[in-house]
Amino acid sequence: MLSALRYSSDPAGLTGESSMLAFFDDGQFQVADETDTGRRIVVDNSSRIILNNVTVEDSGFYQCRIDYRSGKEVEKNVHLRIGVAPTIEPFSDMEVLEETSFKVVCHTQGLPSPNVNWVHTSAGLVSTSRILVVKSIEVSQNGAYRCNATNHMGTAEQSLQIKVFRKPSVREFYHVGTLNGVVWQCEDVKLICEMAPNHSLRVRNYRLYQNDRLITEQRDSGVFSISRVALNRDGIYACVPETRLGLGRNKTLRLRVKAAPKLCNDISTSSFNFSSNTSSTAKPVSLAQPKEAGRSGFAKGNAGLNASFILILSWLFLSLIV
Repeated sequence: MLSALRYSSDPAGLTGESSMLAFFDDGQFQVADETDTGRRIVVDNSSRIILNNVTVEDSGFYQCRIDYRSGKEVEKNVHLRIGVAPTIEPFSDMEVLEETSFKVVCHTQGLPSPNVNWVHTSAGLVSTSRILVVKSIEVSQNGAYRCNATNHMGTAEQSLQIKVFRKPSVREFYHVGTLNGVVWQCEDVKLICEMAPNHSLRVRNYRLYQNDRLITEQRDSGVFSISRVALNRDGIYACVPETRLGLGRNKTLRLRVKAAPKLCNDISTSSFNFSSNTSSTAKPVSLAQPKEAGRSGFAKGNAGLNASFILILSWLFLSLIV
């Protein structure tokens, strides 16, 4: 007949009153602590113990002891492991630009620790880890990603929808008012940034960099007008489109500013004709090689070209007089 039932999370602790769950006394089976275990421990025919509503905390080592009338005692230990079916925290869907790299962690619970993998709806198995690592994602990798978690108690899954957008690209970046990319000091020039149509995200901002330094940005239009060009405006310019998800593909051009004769007022800076001037050291990503001239060689520069020839003729005339 069962005489005592002990419990410990460690087999070395199956001694003393602290490990006692139940015992046989005066012909009846008694629970050591009625308030804690009495409702969950049931004795069946004085030889079998039933634990109701088990939890993970019930995992551990149990010892039963049998006392024979002859005085002989027999003890047996059993290791009880309580398993828990996997669960997965829900995901929030994602929107990213192509060529973006990121990681997604599948947060799981379960006992024993579940095996986790990631499956793409069209590409199949993409990861055998709880961490999904995506490097430079392509538009073709758009779609649903499913995290699966499995142990011997059950399975669970959660899906994540990733929408991949094409990066907006600058189709043309050129200057108006120059001759083969050259403008004289004190003249006006426009830098025009035209977007390619093969994207669905709205460009909400256009950034203009000079020699890797952000000098201004504006919304809605990629036209930058520089009034009375100063010598310090000589350099490499980049137009970088910005969307709500990040930066697009840029293009660059080379603008050369030559010193004007004494007829030009000596100014050290030039200004843009809109109010959103900013200054920053932020650097655009992967700058393209600069274009040596505006579009079609003269880059829509008829008005500026005529002004340049007039100035040149004026200087020649003055030099002859002198």
